[in-house]
Amino acid sequence: MQTLSPSTTDEIIGQLFDILDQAGLRDDTIIIFQSDHGYLTETRTFGGGGRAGPYRGAKFSLFERGIRVPAIIS
Repeated sequence: MQTLSPSTTDEIIGQLFDILDQAGLRDDTIIIFQSDHGYLTETRTFGGGGRAGPYRGAKFSLFERGIRVPAIIS
């Protein structure tokens, strides 16, 4: 999986907005940008580990870190 830098992500989203503006579709389009919470505890995949910061839990958990996922809706 490729990880994009924040500036690359901003540029790609900006290009998407430009295309929608040019087509006159921006006002009629819902754009959802959702991220993965990323914290994984399984050692069999990618070595496991990570840090949940001040939150408890991880993926597949109903605690804070298992259900909080960053998202932007425009």
